[in-house]
Amino acid sequence: MKQTLLLLLLLSTLGALSAQDLSNFGLLAHYPLTGSSAADATGNYGDMELTNTSFQGDEGVYVNGVYIGSGDPNASLVSTPPIDFPDTNKIAFSLEFKAGDTGFRPIFVAGDFYRWLGVFIVSGELQLLSSDALYPTGQNVQGGQWYNLALTYEQGTSKIWLDGQLIFTHNSGPLNYHLDISGDRKISNTHGGYGNAFQGNLRNIKIYSGTTVAADEERLPPAKLKISPNPASNIVQIELPDGVRTLHNPFYIHLMDPNGRSFPVSPIIKDGLISMDISALPPGIYFLYLNDNKKVWVGKVLRQ
Repeated sequence: MKQTLLLLLLLSTLGALSAQDLSNFGLLAHYPLTGSSAADATGNYGDMELTNTSFQGDEGVYVNGVYIGSGDPNASLVSTPPIDFPDTNKIAFSLEFKAGDTGFRPIFVAGDFYRWLGVFIVSGELQLLSSDALYPTGQNVQGGQWYNLALTYEQGTSKIWLDGQLIFTHNSGPLNYHLDISGDRKISNTHGGYGNAFQGNLRNIKIYSGTTVAADEERLPPAKLKISPNPASNIVQIELPDGVRTLHNPFYIHLMDPNGRSFPVSPIIKDGLISMDISALPPGIYFLYLNDNKKVWVGKVLRQ
Protein backbone atom coordinates (compact mmCIF):
# COMPACT_ATOMS: atom_id res chain seq x y z
CA MET A 1 0.00 0.00 0.00
CA LYS A 2 2.82 2.40 0.92
CA GLN A 3 4.63 1.59 -2.32
CA THR A 4 1.47 2.34 -4.31
CA LEU A 5 1.01 5.67 -2.54
CA LEU A 6 4.65 6.59 -3.13
CA LEU A 7 4.33 5.71 -6.82
CA LEU A 8 1.17 7.80 -7.17
CA LEU A 9 2.87 10.70 -5.39
CA LEU A 10 5.90 10.43 -7.69
CA LEU A 11 3.73 10.34 -10.81
CA SER A 12 1.73 13.32 -9.55
CA THR A 13 4.94 15.27 -8.90
CA LEU A 14 6.36 14.46 -12.33
CA GLY A 15 3.09 15.51 -13.95
CA ALA A 16 3.15 18.82 -12.10
CA LEU A 17 6.74 19.46 -13.13
CA SER A 18 5.95 18.83 -16.80
CA ALA A 19 2.71 20.81 -16.89
CA GLN A 20 2.69 23.95 -19.02
CA ASP A 21 3.26 27.13 -17.01
CA LEU A 22 3.63 30.52 -18.70
CA SER A 23 3.16 32.55 -15.53
CA ASN A 24 6.77 33.78 -15.63
CA PHE A 25 6.23 35.26 -19.09
CA GLY A 26 4.54 38.59 -19.78
CA LEU A 27 1.63 38.61 -22.23
CA LEU A 28 2.29 40.97 -25.15
CA ALA A 29 -0.66 40.22 -27.43
CA HIS A 30 -3.72 37.95 -27.52
CA TYR A 31 -5.78 37.32 -30.64
CA PRO A 32 -8.84 35.19 -29.74
CA LEU A 33 -10.05 35.14 -33.40
CA THR A 34 -13.46 33.93 -32.26
CA GLY A 35 -16.66 35.66 -33.27
CA SER A 36 -15.76 38.08 -36.05
CA SER A 37 -12.91 40.16 -34.61
CA ALA A 38 -9.21 40.18 -35.50
CA ALA A 39 -8.40 42.55 -32.61
CA ASP A 40 -5.70 42.13 -29.98
CA ALA A 41 -7.57 41.63 -26.69
CA THR A 42 -4.75 43.31 -24.72
CA GLY A 43 -4.99 46.49 -26.78
CA ASN A 44 -1.20 46.55 -27.19
CA TYR A 45 -1.16 45.97 -30.96
CA GLY A 46 -3.29 46.42 -34.05
CA ASP A 47 -5.56 43.86 -35.68
CA MET A 48 -4.32 40.58 -37.05
CA GLU A 49 -3.85 40.65 -40.83
CA LEU A 50 -6.30 38.19 -42.36
CA THR A 51 -6.38 37.42 -46.10
CA ASN A 52 -8.90 35.01 -47.63
CA THR A 53 -9.83 33.57 -44.26
CA SER A 54 -13.28 32.94 -42.80
CA PHE A 55 -14.47 33.39 -39.23
CA GLN A 56 -16.21 30.28 -37.93
CA GLY A 57 -17.44 31.42 -34.53
CA ASP A 58 -15.96 29.39 -31.68
CA GLU A 59 -13.96 27.45 -34.28
CA GLY A 60 -11.73 30.49 -34.83
CA VAL A 61 -10.60 31.38 -38.34
CA TYR A 62 -10.21 28.95 -41.21
CA VAL A 63 -7.18 29.29 -43.51
CA ASN A 64 -7.13 27.38 -46.79
CA GLY A 65 -3.41 26.55 -46.88
CA VAL A 66 -2.63 28.32 -50.18
CA TYR A 67 0.71 30.10 -49.71
CA ILE A 68 0.39 33.89 -49.86
CA GLY A 69 3.50 34.22 -52.05
CA SER A 70 2.23 31.80 -54.69
CA GLY A 71 0.46 34.45 -56.77
CA ASP A 72 -2.82 32.58 -56.36
CA PRO A 73 -5.63 35.14 -55.79
CA ASN A 74 -7.16 32.73 -53.27
CA ALA A 75 -4.00 32.56 -51.12
CA SER A 76 -4.70 32.72 -47.39
CA LEU A 77 -2.76 34.49 -44.63
CA VAL A 78 -2.95 34.94 -40.86
CA SER A 79 -0.27 37.33 -39.59
CA THR A 80 0.31 39.55 -36.58
CA PRO A 81 1.61 43.10 -36.87
CA PRO A 82 5.31 43.50 -35.96
CA ILE A 83 5.70 42.60 -32.28
CA ASP A 84 8.23 44.37 -30.03
CA PHE A 85 9.87 41.78 -27.77
CA PRO A 86 11.29 43.50 -24.66
CA ASP A 87 13.36 40.41 -23.79
CA THR A 88 14.61 38.41 -26.79
CA ASN A 89 16.15 35.79 -24.50
CA LYS A 90 12.71 34.84 -23.21
CA ILE A 91 9.86 34.41 -25.70
CA ALA A 92 6.76 32.21 -25.80
CA PHE A 93 3.82 31.53 -28.10
CA SER A 94 0.60 29.61 -27.55
CA LEU A 95 -2.40 28.88 -29.73
CA GLU A 96 -5.11 26.36 -30.48
CA PHE A 97 -5.14 24.63 -33.85
CA LYS A 98 -7.12 22.07 -35.81
CA ALA A 99 -5.21 20.91 -38.87
CA GLY A 100 -6.92 19.92 -42.08
CA ASP A 101 -3.74 18.71 -43.78
CA THR A 102 -0.95 17.13 -41.70
CA GLY A 103 1.48 16.43 -44.56
CA PHE A 104 4.11 19.18 -44.54
CA ARG A 105 2.92 22.54 -43.26
CA PRO A 106 3.84 25.15 -40.66
CA ILE A 107 1.41 25.73 -37.80
CA PHE A 108 3.02 29.07 -37.05
CA VAL A 109 6.33 30.75 -37.90
CA ALA A 110 8.01 33.73 -36.23
CA GLY A 111 9.82 35.80 -38.83
CA ASP A 112 9.13 36.39 -42.52
CA PHE A 113 12.77 36.40 -43.64
CA TYR A 114 14.96 34.57 -41.11
CA ARG A 115 12.12 32.40 -39.70
CA TRP A 116 13.70 32.04 -36.29
CA LEU A 117 11.13 30.02 -34.31
CA GLY A 118 7.95 28.04 -34.93
CA VAL A 119 6.28 24.64 -35.15
CA PHE A 120 5.64 22.47 -38.23
CA ILE A 121 3.58 19.38 -38.95
CA VAL A 122 5.55 16.87 -41.04
CA SER A 123 3.72 13.64 -41.95
CA GLY A 124 1.57 14.06 -38.85
CA GLU A 125 4.53 14.72 -36.53
CA LEU A 126 5.15 18.02 -34.74
CA GLN A 127 8.59 19.46 -35.46
CA LEU A 128 10.36 22.42 -33.89
CA LEU A 129 11.51 25.18 -36.24
CA SER A 130 14.58 26.89 -34.81
CA SER A 131 16.75 29.29 -36.83
CA ASP A 132 15.09 27.86 -39.97
CA ALA A 133 16.03 24.23 -39.19
CA LEU A 134 13.52 21.49 -38.31
CA TYR A 135 13.84 19.12 -35.33
CA PRO A 136 11.45 16.11 -34.95
CA THR A 137 9.63 15.82 -31.61
CA GLY A 138 8.34 12.26 -31.97
CA GLN A 139 4.82 13.51 -31.16
CA ASN A 140 2.07 12.92 -33.72
CA VAL A 141 -1.21 14.80 -34.08
CA GLN A 142 -4.41 13.95 -35.91
CA GLY A 143 -6.16 16.05 -38.52
CA GLY A 144 -9.57 17.41 -37.60
CA GLN A 145 -8.82 17.49 -33.86
CA TRP A 146 -8.26 20.56 -31.69
CA TYR A 147 -4.95 20.90 -29.83
CA ASN A 148 -3.47 23.47 -27.49
CA LEU A 149 0.13 24.18 -28.52
CA ALA A 150 2.77 26.26 -26.75
CA LEU A 151 6.40 26.97 -27.57
CA THR A 152 8.79 28.59 -25.12
CA TYR A 153 12.32 29.84 -25.72
CA GLU A 154 14.44 30.80 -22.74
CA GLN A 155 18.20 31.39 -22.62
CA GLY A 156 18.90 29.11 -25.60
CA THR A 157 16.46 26.30 -24.75
CA SER A 158 13.24 25.67 -26.68
CA LYS A 159 10.35 23.62 -25.29
CA ILE A 160 7.14 22.47 -26.97
CA TRP A 161 4.00 21.78 -24.96
CA LEU A 162 0.92 19.97 -26.29
CA ASP A 163 -2.36 20.15 -24.38
CA GLY A 164 -0.48 21.43 -21.35
CA GLN A 165 2.19 18.70 -21.25
CA LEU A 166 5.86 19.04 -22.14
CA ILE A 167 6.65 16.88 -25.19
CA PHE A 168 10.01 18.18 -26.44
CA THR A 169 13.08 20.06 -25.24
CA HIS A 170 15.90 21.25 -27.48
CA ASN A 171 19.04 23.26 -26.77
CA SER A 172 18.55 25.71 -29.62
CA GLY A 173 21.35 28.09 -28.73
CA PRO A 174 21.12 31.72 -29.89
CA LEU A 175 18.35 32.32 -32.42
CA ASN A 176 19.12 33.77 -35.85
CA TYR A 177 16.70 36.66 -35.83
CA HIS A 178 17.06 40.22 -37.06
CA LEU A 179 14.41 42.21 -35.22
CA ASP A 180 15.47 45.40 -36.97
CA ILE A 181 13.58 43.92 -39.95
CA SER A 182 9.87 44.50 -39.24
CA GLY A 183 8.85 41.29 -41.04
CA ASP A 184 10.98 39.27 -38.64
CA ARG A 185 8.82 40.53 -35.77
CA LYS A 186 5.65 39.05 -37.30
CA ILE A 187 4.10 35.67 -36.49
CA SER A 188 2.17 34.01 -39.30
CA ASN A 189 0.92 30.72 -40.74
CA THR A 190 3.43 30.69 -43.62
CA HIS A 191 7.02 29.71 -44.38
CA GLY A 192 8.43 31.62 -47.34
CA GLY A 193 11.42 29.31 -47.83
CA TYR A 194 9.28 26.21 -48.27
CA GLY A 195 6.46 28.16 -49.91
CA ASN A 196 3.77 26.55 -47.78
CA ALA A 197 1.16 27.51 -45.20
CA PHE A 198 -1.00 26.04 -42.46
CA GLN A 199 -4.36 24.67 -43.55
CA GLY A 200 -7.11 24.39 -40.96
CA ASN A 201 -8.46 26.41 -38.02
CA LEU A 202 -6.60 28.71 -35.61
CA ARG A 203 -7.70 30.56 -32.49
CA ASN A 204 -6.42 32.05 -29.22
CA ILE A 205 -3.01 33.11 -30.53
CA LYS A 206 -0.94 34.54 -27.67
CA ILE A 207 2.54 36.06 -27.73
CA TYR A 208 4.72 36.48 -24.65
CA SER A 209 8.12 37.79 -23.68
CA GLY A 210 10.07 38.04 -20.43
CA THR A 211 8.03 38.91 -17.34
CA THR A 212 6.92 42.52 -17.59
CA VAL A 213 5.95 42.96 -13.94
CA ALA A 214 8.63 43.81 -11.39
CA ALA A 215 7.63 44.50 -7.80
CA ASP A 216 10.94 46.08 -6.81
CA GLU A 217 14.42 46.88 -8.09
CA GLU A 218 15.82 43.54 -6.92
CA ARG A 219 13.67 41.73 -9.50
CA LEU A 220 14.96 43.79 -12.41
CA PRO A 221 17.79 42.40 -14.57
CA PRO A 222 21.26 43.62 -13.54
CA ALA A 223 21.58 45.82 -16.65
CA LYS A 224 19.66 48.90 -15.51
CA LEU A 225 18.91 52.11 -17.33
CA LYS A 226 19.89 55.45 -15.84
CA ILE A 227 16.77 57.64 -15.88
CA SER A 228 16.37 61.21 -14.65
CA PRO A 229 14.49 62.96 -13.25
CA ASN A 230 12.70 60.12 -11.54
CA PRO A 231 9.92 60.61 -10.39
CA ALA A 232 8.85 62.86 -13.27
CA SER A 233 5.71 64.43 -14.66
CA ASN A 234 6.72 65.33 -18.22
CA ILE A 235 10.20 64.87 -19.78
CA VAL A 236 12.56 62.09 -18.70
CA GLN A 237 16.04 61.44 -20.03
CA ILE A 238 17.62 58.00 -20.35
CA GLU A 239 21.36 57.60 -20.71
CA LEU A 240 22.20 55.39 -23.68
CA PRO A 241 24.19 52.36 -22.51
CA ASP A 242 27.63 51.74 -23.98
CA GLY A 243 27.46 49.92 -27.30
CA VAL A 244 24.14 51.40 -28.48
CA ARG A 245 25.26 54.95 -29.12
CA THR A 246 25.29 54.90 -32.93
CA LEU A 247 22.63 54.79 -35.61
CA HIS A 248 24.38 51.75 -37.08
CA ASN A 249 23.46 49.67 -34.03
CA PRO A 250 19.62 49.62 -34.05
CA PHE A 251 17.73 49.29 -30.79
CA TYR A 252 14.14 49.31 -29.59
CA ILE A 253 12.40 51.02 -26.69
CA HIS A 254 9.37 49.46 -25.04
CA LEU A 255 7.29 51.09 -22.27
CA MET A 256 4.87 48.97 -20.23
CA ASP A 257 2.82 49.25 -17.05
CA PRO A 258 2.73 46.55 -14.31
CA ASN A 259 -0.25 44.91 -16.05
CA GLY A 260 1.75 44.32 -19.23
CA ARG A 261 0.06 47.04 -21.32
CA SER A 262 2.31 48.75 -23.86
CA PHE A 263 2.38 52.51 -24.41
CA PRO A 264 3.66 54.28 -27.54
CA VAL A 265 6.85 56.28 -27.14
CA SER A 266 8.37 59.00 -29.33
CA PRO A 267 11.99 59.19 -28.19
CA ILE A 268 14.35 61.96 -29.24
CA ILE A 269 18.00 60.91 -29.27
CA LYS A 270 20.75 63.48 -28.91
CA ASP A 271 24.23 63.58 -27.35
CA GLY A 272 23.98 60.09 -25.89
CA LEU A 273 20.62 60.74 -24.23
CA ILE A 274 17.08 59.58 -25.01
CA SER A 275 14.42 62.17 -24.16
CA MET A 276 10.81 61.06 -23.75
CA ASP A 277 7.64 62.95 -22.92
CA ILE A 278 5.55 60.94 -20.43
CA SER A 279 3.07 63.71 -19.58
CA ALA A 280 0.20 61.89 -21.36
CA LEU A 281 0.60 58.78 -19.17
CA PRO A 282 -1.64 58.25 -16.14
CA PRO A 283 0.26 58.59 -12.83
CA GLY A 284 1.89 55.35 -11.72
CA ILE A 285 4.87 53.04 -12.17
CA TYR A 286 6.13 52.11 -15.64
CA PHE A 287 8.89 49.81 -16.86
CA LEU A 288 11.14 50.84 -19.71
CA TYR A 289 12.95 48.22 -21.81
CA LEU A 290 15.78 48.97 -24.22
CA ASN A 291 16.80 46.10 -26.51
CA ASP A 292 19.61 46.01 -29.09
CA ASN A 293 18.95 42.34 -30.08
CA LYS A 294 21.93 41.24 -27.98
CA LYS A 295 21.15 42.60 -24.54
CA VAL A 296 18.22 44.07 -22.63
CA TRP A 297 18.35 47.04 -20.24
CA VAL A 298 15.48 47.80 -17.89
CA GLY A 299 14.47 50.84 -15.87
CA LYS A 300 11.59 51.85 -13.65
CA VAL A 301 9.90 55.24 -14.05
CA LEU A 302 7.48 56.82 -11.60
CA ARG A 303 5.03 59.14 -13.37
CA GLN A 304 3.80 61.69 -10.80
